[in-house]
Amino acid sequence: MKSAQERHAGPRVLSPVSSVIEKIFVLTGSAGLIVMMFADTIAVAGRHIGLPFLGAIEIVQAAIVLMATGALVMATMNNEHATIKILTSRLSPSGQQLAARFSAMVCFLFLALLAVAGLWIAIETAGESERSELLHIPYFWLRLIGFTGICVASACFLKQVFKGHHHES
Repeated sequence: MKSAQERHAGPRVLSPVSSVIEKIFVLTGSAGLIVMMFADTIAVAGRHIGLPFLGAIEIVQAAIVLMATGALVMATMNNEHATIKILTSRLSPSGQQLAARFSAMVCFLFLALLAVAGLWIAIETAGESERSELLHIPYFWLRLIGFTGICVASACFLKQVFKGHHHES
């Protein structure tokens, strides 16, 4: 677990590219949260006054893609994924670094396979113009956003493999 001193050590220094990527995904996740809250608020109010908001569930589902993508990228870029270190804390520093690299490699492989699967689905459904039932929200753009976030998170884990950064809980 991070000590209070580590958590409040001051601002992180990001490369210009990382800073832009971080801002994009903070905005993506924030937009998803705002849209979801707005749609759900209108839907609940509408139910109480007898004017249902048809399609609110579709909007919330689309917003969840934005929120989850932003959260995945931000947690990965900031090395904030939850970890349990019951075993690894007993290893030597070099053993801990090796275990962290192995963990990052497994995470990279998982996300890379997830990206390939998502790309495969996108290719298979490319000409079908998939849309949600009521509001006709195009799934292509949601898949593209999710795919992009998964690729960025995967690249972050790959960077950890080669730099040897370890997870802190």
